[in-house]
Amino acid sequence: MHTLQTHTVEGYSYLKKPTFLGSVWIYTKEQLVWPDVLRWKGSVLLPTLPGVLAMTTVSCLVCLFHVTFEVSISIPVSVLGTVSVALGLLLAFRVNTAYDRYWEGRKLIQTVTATIRNVARQVWINIPEETEQDHLEKMRCIKLLLAFFVATKHHLRHEYGIHYKDLEVLLPPKWEPASVSKNKTSEAHPELVKKPMTSPSIHIDLENDDETRQGPGEEADGTTKPALKKKFHILSQAPAVMVSLTDSIKPKSHGNYMESDDPTHISNVRRSLIEQEFPNSTMPQMSTAALKNSIPGSGDSRRTLSREEYGSGLLDESVNLLPEQAVHDYGSSSGIRSVPNSKSDHIKHRFLGQHRKSIKRRLDHSEFTSEEDLPYQGDSDLSLPLEILFRVALYINQAKAANKIESTLVSVTTSSIDILVNSLTAFERIVHTPIPKAYNIHLKQAVVMYIFFLPFALVDTVGWLVAPIVAIVSFTLFGIEAIGSEIENPFGYDDNDLPLNKYCEELKKEVEFIIYHIPSRSTSILLDGH
Repeated sequence: MHTLQTHTVEGYSYLKKPTFLGSVWIYTKEQLVWPDVLRWKGSVLLPTLPGVLAMTTVSCLVCLFHVTFEVSISIPVSVLGTVSVALGLLLAFRVNTAYDRYWEGRKLIQTVTATIRNVARQVWINIPEETEQDHLEKMRCIKLLLAFFVATKHHLRHEYGIHYKDLEVLLPPKWEPASVSKNKTSEAHPELVKKPMTSPSIHIDLENDDETRQGPGEEADGTTKPALKKKFHILSQAPAVMVSLTDSIKPKSHGNYMESDDPTHISNVRRSLIEQEFPNSTMPQMSTAALKNSIPGSGDSRRTLSREEYGSGLLDESVNLLPEQAVHDYGSSSGIRSVPNSKSDHIKHRFLGQHRKSIKRRLDHSEFTSEEDLPYQGDSDLSLPLEILFRVALYINQAKAANKIESTLVSVTTSSIDILVNSLTAFERIVHTPIPKAYNIHLKQAVVMYIFFLPFALVDTVGWLVAPIVAIVSFTLFGIEAIGSEIENPFGYDDNDLPLNKYCEELKKEVEFIIYHIPSRSTSILLDGH
């Protein structure tokens, strides 16, 4: 757009009115922009192109058989008219639901931006600076507020870790978040990483539970007996028990569906039923985490152990049993066997000794422990945005304990942090809860069937014109469905997604201005600006 010239009167800028020819030139330039109807960037032309070509090809074949070979298969137009009403309602609901998610995501970004502005202002003005350390801590707190927004952006895009240019500069130096410290430990100390376990593994034959549930062992002649593989029989009446290796609510990628709970999962089957069906197995006495870690190729098989865990015990409290019960986890009659080598025997003896002595894992930041502590399963995790908010909350409590701030500020700041946590949870709800797959599948099937049978209803009346008509109808219907699919998750990298990078950068500029241009304390701010 043309920039209007200005002139100055007493230090104030005023717009300089353009001449008549200048007004005509500005209007002409504004009207000669590329019209939206001819644009393809940001449209759904490419996603709909395969479907349009396929349906147009089908309509051409129908015309060919009808005109050339005189094969007539006609469908009453009234039938398609009735179906089109229901199809229109389905498409309208699909797009409206997707846009509601898009608009809700934008409102949540506004909420996060406003809350970070408020907390940054409150921290910068109300927490005094008496020493250099006070200034450093306050500066890190404000940077962590910005880091929360940036970390949330990467978290919603399934980009984990801290090695991003816009995130590393906001985190304290040499600070390793708990969410990524395990990965760094695995790189620096490979000896502290659990190697992919070839055993203990669970081998269950549903046909013969007593004889074939065997692990690797020794025959009478001293030779090693290979482990029997898991067998499944379609006609078997024995109940199936499933242990999921990927218990996560996060879809693997954008466009995937969220899987529902499986009734045969070990967490959903009564322990008494497992004991009844598998009387000679130790499955009922094992926790879900222990079963998952014992299966080869499990997602937690490369879980990093800290030095404290590695030295004190393996799988601490992963089985919440009495010591005498936990000893039988690797008994001779169990369904869990280990490879007879020195390393596995060493791990086994440490595991058994730990339960005999009732060794419990002490909390990292607590001097006390009790029998009522939450059992340590070894699969704990925390997202980076939540950990950042914990650090900010601890800093506010630290300032209150040092009598630097009043209780009212603590209450206001705590409420603001609660808003950030609620917003993060709402973000995750949008990303991790896609449209139910039954609705998407039925909608796509209905659209394809409607367009597929459309040429059979029109070929008698329009002939070869049915091909362009079907192309237009398929582009319209497939385009509506593609729009809903693209905007239902507005936090990705699609052309119509929200520009999260710009929101983060704008907020960073505002907070940067506060830090470098607005004083934290003043006695005459309205008189001389200082």
